[in-house]
Amino acid sequence: MTLEHYGKIDILHSNVGIALGANVVDTTDELWNQVLNVNLGGVYRCCKFVIPAMIENGGGAIINTASVQALMGFEGWAAYAASKGGIISLTRLREIQHSRKLCRTGNDQTQHPTGEINPAWLQFKADADVCRRGTAARRFQKQSRNRLW
Repeated sequence: MTLEHYGKIDILHSNVGIALGANVVDTTDELWNQVLNVNLGGVYRCCKFVIPAMIENGGGAIINTASVQALMGFEGWAAYAASKGGIISLTRLREIQHSRKLCRTGNDQTQHPTGEINPAWLQFKADADVCRRGTAARRFQKQSRNRLW
């Protein structure tokens, strides 16, 4: 519909997600499938149908929003964390396969499941040395518990 109306697609920002939480043991197959179908499946379908149109029109930009949980899961969010980790993997693969034909691609993992950008995560991303030692993850989780999302 967008392609028909505007004639081309220059940018795709797939910010897809539902946040349903449970730990691995308590996650039902229904919850797992629902979260992965919406979160990872939604990004996959957006890319699947937009990439050919972008290539045909000479390129474009694709941004897939993941989550901080893609890199560091929180307790009780098994399916959500797995789906967001899958978005990063899908994006990396897409970049390998299509980056020469698309101008810009990338990931954004700066968002909490509610969609708000978390300043503590921005600091976490910038602090790569501490991150490698694992202390940044613990610091971020402690700061996150004290915030209203």
